Amino acid sequence: MEAKTLTISQVAKIAGCCRETIYNYEREGYIESVRDCNNYRRYSMAQALTLKKMFETRKPGPKPKGINSK
Repeated sequence: MEAKTLTISQVAKIAGCCRETIYNYEREGYIESVRDCNNYRRYSMAQALTLKKMFETRKPGPKPKGINSK
């Protein structure tokens, strides 16, 4: 029995990011997709949860200086 795979939108929702972030992380080699018969990217639940954990544990950077900053 084959494990259920997820679409890029499903992974983005689970991980709490946008689809472009998933594309970037794949391009950088952090995750890898498998293509289905329609050539759509498919990911495992383990990959989605790994990305979620990465995003939850990363430290926020300095706030950008904007119009309202003092």
